Amino acid sequence: MDPIQVFYRFRSVIQLLDLIVFFSALLLVLLVGWWAARKESSPASGGAADDYFLAGRSVPWWSIAGSIFGTNISAAHMVGMLGVGYSIGFAQAHYELGAILALFALCYLFLPVYRKMGLVTLSQFLERRYGPGAGVLYSAIMLILILVQLTAAFYIGSRSFVHLLGAAGIELNYALGVALIAGFSSLYTISGGLKAVIYTDVLQTVLLIIGGLILAYFTFSHEAVGGWQSMLNRDASADTPRMQMMLPTDHPDLPWSGALTGLLFLHFFYWGTNQYVVQRALAAKSDQEARIGVLAGGFLKLLIPFMSIATGVAAAQLFLSEGLSGVAPDDAFPQLLATVVPAGWGLIGMIMAGLLAAILSTIDSMMNSASTLATVDLYKKYVNPEASDRSLVFQGRMVVGGLMVLSVLMAIYSYDPEGTDNFFLTVSNLSSHFTPGILVAFFAGILFAEKDMVRGISVVPVILGAPVFSFGLEFVYNAVSPHLPGFIIETFGPKLNFLHRVMATVTFSAATLAFIFWRYRSHLHLGYSRLSLDFLKSTTLLPALFLLVVYGASTLALVLYDFPRFSVALIATGLVTLPFLWRMTVRPRDKTPWRDDRLYAGLLFSLATFVFFRFF
Repeated sequence: MDPIQVFYRFRSVIQLLDLIVFFSALLLVLLVGWWAARKESSPASGGAADDYFLAGRSVPWWSIAGSIFGTNISAAHMVGMLGVGYSIGFAQAHYELGAILALFALCYLFLPVYRKMGLVTLSQFLERRYGPGAGVLYSAIMLILILVQLTAAFYIGSRSFVHLLGAAGIELNYALGVALIAGFSSLYTISGGLKAVIYTDVLQTVLLIIGGLILAYFTFSHEAVGGWQSMLNRDASADTPRMQMMLPTDHPDLPWSGALTGLLFLHFFYWGTNQYVVQRALAAKSDQEARIGVLAGGFLKLLIPFMSIATGVAAAQLFLSEGLSGVAPDDAFPQLLATVVPAGWGLIGMIMAGLLAAILSTIDSMMNSASTLATVDLYKKYVNPEASDRSLVFQGRMVVGGLMVLSVLMAIYSYDPEGTDNFFLTVSNLSSHFTPGILVAFFAGILFAEKDMVRGISVVPVILGAPVFSFGLEFVYNAVSPHLPGFIIETFGPKLNFLHRVMATVTFSAATLAFIFWRYRSHLHLGYSRLSLDFLKSTTLLPALFLLVVYGASTLALVLYDFPRFSVALIATGLVTLPFLWRMTVRPRDKTPWRDDRLYAGLLFSLATFVFFRFF
């Protein structure tokens, strides 16, 4: 869409009150960040590295929930996911519903091991399991991924605000926008450490939820949409309905076969082995606080399918009725804002503040985690092993500054601010080449090893082999696809979808690691970990099997017998709560059930189940 057209659509709706609200929210975030930074750097804190990198391991559950949600929900969700909903449909909700399973894995599989080991960085886990090479490689890959995602966050943030502020007569160059976002977020991140990041994340979470809900409300209230049910009815009668989860296996972007395989493994990596997400749970004051905080973040995640993705579907209907054609997916958010939100009430300013909060909460979290990895895993270990806490904190701040400069330059020179691709899917595609090998190494280290059983067995071929295999598979498939049998093209499409590629790469990585274990089996005392044995007990295995049966039967009822989706969703929702309640009965933890995290886990899983089958 012509940027000039967008500019004039906005000029008539953004007013002085919107700018006052926006800059007031900006100032509030800055004040909270400065306050936390001063508290962190006060003489009472002593400049302790544990305070800077893990907030003194004293974070309550509500701060973990707000920070995890704020870290995850970036501009990619407010802008990018709305754009995918607008251009593709509700199938993008797989990114949110699948995350619930990964959050359970974090709570009950990964986190108990991490916290028992007293980790600061997740590379320390790989180092203790497999040796220093694996730990260094993890840190290096994570720093690269953080750099890529920081660059993407600066791009989508500046692109959006170029249009939004330009509407009020404030001319903002794309490059200047990138620099301003970077500079603002660095003001409190560099000096304050994780505690400053968490405090501001909680505030930013509140702002982005308020902003997202305002935009969703006015979108569905618009006469061209006519409310939630009217949108569903209109979508059901369309030639290509968008409010459904399952797209064909040869779909170029979100095939159901990839969403239920490769995407799940990407979720497990992101939520279970990703430094800048897990670091918040490591900072919790107790295991119970960590679990409840993670699950509370999961409840917030369930807002996104409706607040962003379904709003994007409604935007497609609205733009069609308004005669707005050619709107790029990444421009759907600002165009929708101009079209539906009434002027003169400060609401547009609040939505703009929510967008900025989404950008900052992700950027500051990634920068803090990058400084933790570079300082704890690389600087202290290989440059200055005798470094004091004060020296480590100083080096961490230097890393944040250097990473900021590099990512700003990459955002300016490697992205096209007028591009038309789906930004969210592009970033997911690029990152997914590097993660499968890391995930397989973590799973093996947790499930099949205790202490030093596999130490000395190199997983470097697995971690490095994964991206080589991934890039190679994609290149070969796309090159030979014109010569492949028809049934393969009908199943997977003429180009290999990245979610199918991830599943193939995970399989390759697992097979490679299994071969390494088998090759050196005489040198290992390999066995199941205590955690693995717990999962094989009947009190855990039977509920898991019951859930699989419920999901299988519900799927058959929809696919083979065409039962009403609402009825199937309602029945499945009730059934999946039973295993959680049964486990609470046979293995009670507390006399007061509402203090048991398994109660909230069951409720969260049941809500996700309802959404999945309702829009199957």
